[in-house]
Amino acid sequence: MREYRHRLVTTGQSSPLYLSDVPILWLEKLAQTLGRPLSVLDVGCGLGDQMRRIRERLPQALGRVGGVDWSPATVRFHASSGIYDEMLPADSAALPAADQSWDVALSMENLEHLYGEQSVAAIRELARVGRSVIITTPLPCDVVNRPWLHGEIAEAEADPLPLPAAEYVCLESAVHKSALDPASMADAGFTRVQTTPAHGHYFGMSSQLKPECVRCIGIDEPAPTVGDDHRARYVALLQSSLALGDRLARAWPGR
Repeated sequence: MREYRHRLVTTGQSSPLYLSDVPILWLEKLAQTLGRPLSVLDVGCGLGDQMRRIRERLPQALGRVGGVDWSPATVRFHASSGIYDEMLPADSAALPAADQSWDVALSMENLEHLYGEQSVAAIRELARVGRSVIITTPLPCDVVNRPWLHGEIAEAEADPLPLPAAEYVCLESAVHKSALDPASMADAGFTRVQTTPAHGHYFGMSSQLKPECVRCIGIDEPAPTVGDDHRARYVALLQSSLALGDRLARAWPGR
């Protein structure tokens, strides 16, 4: 099995650690304001490298920490990772948590992996379960990684092994499928900090957020596969993600 496919099927995915720098500042300030450790739900947590770093940097600021991911491989990985106090297998748009049951609903490098309007539904869920919301996600200009997509399309087309459904969902989860308009995040009540040309960091108190104001452009889920081999479906997904880049450039040039 090729290395990339094996890694996603057996463990999961992660993202650059520096992207947790701004959330660390927000979490520290919020804990100081509340005068107690925070309960944090990390939605779409992946391998949890970001949360491990946050916990190391803020040992006194965090109390209960939960992780949410729908990848079975990732959930199995966290059974022994020691990063989360509890791990919930769930979809980002349907969180198994009561209203306002967490101090912070955190979503780092997750929303861009959701289909189209699912990312808006996920923001609505974050605001429902958390009293405050922190989001990091690539800006529209950086959502589509063309060199990676071209290379992965070539490798997927040449892959001689059939792709069963259980492995398809692991590969599918890593593909970028949507982007949020940064201006609309401001309209929805989020404070935005941009530390790199490619990423947006957003913070908001849930009581002040209006998720219905968020604008999103994304792709639709590919048609179901007939049979047990999902290789063609995966290639179609990658090609749709590639085409998304042109749509984003036309809709939000320079953002």
